[in-house]
Formats: sequence, structure tokens, C-alpha cells
Amino acid sequence: MNLQFLKKVRVVISLVFILSISLLFIDLTFSIQSSFSEYPLFLQFIPSLLSFISIGTVAGLGFLFVILLTLLFGRVYCSTICPFGILQDLITFLRKKIKRINFFFTKPFTKTRYFILSVTILLFFVWCINRI
Repeated sequence: MNLQFLKKVRVVISLVFILSISLLFIDLTFSIQSSFSEYPLFLQFIPSLLSFISIGTVAGLGFLFVILLTLLFGRVYCSTICPFGILQDLITFLRKKIKRINFFFTKPFTKTRYFILSVTILLFFVWCINRI
């Protein structure tokens, strides 16, 4: 299988998503119809999850697709559909081209990650209890 072809397809899909979502943020006159905003936001995790919780229709099932896509293919969502992942890949690409420096990786801060995760979960449960 030609991996360069797959990379080009991923880059084209990423450009479509980042440009369409950026267009929604840049539109200060609200001239873009709301029907257009549904298409790029359908596959974004948080907007589709909130849509599913509030409305409970098929329009909000994008988050299930995102979870399934991530479980099956790993980082495909982050590098192709998620605007922050695309922006991170773009900044990394530009930095390598401008500075011609390769990045080095350090050992992950596992304790810090689990601490932030546990604080987030704890605050979520406290918020849920206070809403009841």
C-alpha cells in the first residue's frame, strides 16, 4: 500500500476541516448560514455530545462515531478531524521547515497526567452532585 497517498488524503481532509471550522470562527457578520455549520461540527466530539444530550436525535450521534473511529484507528481523529490536533500538526510542520530542528521526546509526566485527570473527574462529580 502506498503510504504517501494516504498521507496526502489525510492532509487534504485536514485542510478541509481546519478551513471550514476557521471560516465559522472568522465570520463576524454571521453571513454563513447555520445549516453550513452543522456539517463540520457534526464530527467534533463536544458539540455533537452536547447536541445528543440536549436534543437526543441522530444529529448528535457524531460523538459515537468519533469514539468508534478513535478506538479502531487511534490518532486518526486527532490528526484529521480535530482542529486542535490539525493546528498542532501544522505548527510542528512549520517549525521543522523554518528552524530545521528535529524534536526530541522526554519521558511523560505520568503522575501529573493522572493527577489532572483525577481532579477533573472529582470536580465533575462535585458539579453533578450540586446540580441535583
